[in-house]
Amino acid sequence: MYRLCGNAPESVAYILSGCSMLAQSKSLSRYDAVLKVLFYQLLYDEGVIDEIPPWYTPDKPKHVYESENIKAYWDVPIYTN
Repeated sequence: MYRLCGNAPESVAYILSGCSMLAQSKSLSRYDAVLKVLFYQLLYDEGVIDEIPPWYTPDKPKHVYESENIKAYWDVPIYTN
């Protein structure tokens, strides 16, 4: 059984996508790390930033980037009726 949650046999597939304990804590940080690369590339392509930080940088993007043509949000809650 998997040591962290004890719910299923330990396997790579279960650890990467099936364990609810990891999904609540690590999944968001993994997705953010991947999307951060694309986000910075889009900002660079639109001329909002002058340089793309390395993919391994621990820094998080600012919440809002603005230019004449674009407004980009990172991890900002949006409230609707």
